[in-house]
Amino acid sequence: MKVLKAAFISLFLVVSGIANAGLMVQSDQLEQTEDFQDFGFDWAIDDWMANTDANLIIEVQGDLGFSNLSSGETFDIIVESFDLGTHGAFSNGLNGWTELTANMGINAWHASRTFNITALQMASILNDNLFQLAVNFNQGVHVAFGSLNNTAPFVKATLEYTATEVPEPSTIAMFGLALLGLAARKSKKA
Repeated sequence: MKVLKAAFISLFLVVSGIANAGLMVQSDQLEQTEDFQDFGFDWAIDDWMANTDANLIIEVQGDLGFSNLSSGETFDIIVESFDLGTHGAFSNGLNGWTELTANMGINAWHASRTFNITALQMASILNDNLFQLAVNFNQGVHVAFGSLNNTAPFVKATLEYTATEVPEPSTIAMFGLALLGLAARKSKKA
C-alpha cells in the first residue's frame, strides 16, 4: 500500500510539473531619441506551443495627437510580413487604443493596445524561431513634443505566449525513483 501511495504521489507531481508550464512574456522598451524614429524588437523564441494564439501589447508615448492620419503624427506596426496598420492621430479618436495619459497642448499621448496574433500567424512568424517587430514613427512624430510627466517618448512591446509543456527535472527524477522503488519491491517478493 505504501508503494502504491508513493507511485501515486510521484505521478501527481509529474502532472503538476507539466501543468505549471504556461504563459511566457518577452518585453522591451525603447526610448525615442530622434525625430521620425524606427524601433525594432527581435526576440528568439523556441518554446512556443504550436496551435496557440499570442497577445502583442504595444504601449507608445509620443507626439501622436494631431487630428488626422495624414498629419504624420502616426506610427506603423509590422510583425514580420503582417502589417498591423497605421495608428496615432489620437486627438481624432483612439480607435481601439486605451489612453493612459495625454497633454492636448503639445499633442503628446501615452496609449496602449493589445493585438491578437493567431496561431496560424505565429507559426508563420516563428518558422525561424525569431519574432521580429517594427514600430515606425512617421514624419510628424518629433521627439521634442513627446514627453509626458518628465518621461521621454518611448515604445514598449510585450509578447505573451504559451510555452511548450516540459516537466521540471526534479519531478522526473522523483518519478524515476518511485519506479525504481516499485521494481525493487517486486524483485524482493520474487
